[in-house]
Amino acid sequence: MSLRVRVAAVAVVALALLVAAAVAWSQSGPAVYGWFAYAPLADQAVVPDVSMLTPRMQVALGLAAGGLVLLAGLIGFGLGRRGRPARGTSEA
Repeated sequence: MSLRVRVAAVAVVALALLVAAAVAWSQSGPAVYGWFAYAPLADQAVVPDVSMLTPRMQVALGLAAGGLVLLAGLIGFGLGRRGRPARGTSEA
């Protein structure tokens, strides 16, 4: 498989991850959390499970992070190859 095909395949996967993240984020509902306005009867501290991100939003953020890491790697790879001299030439 040639280098161009591999780079294109990674770019397609990265863009697919970003699109999947956008779809997952848009399909997630609002975060649900509650508040207790009374003192607990027990002597232990009560810490409610408050999460401002739904599980679907967390998955979307993970997909977006993976896509952005792949795109950053492609950009770094492209910039690194750009400074490389062509074959058969000398750098004198």
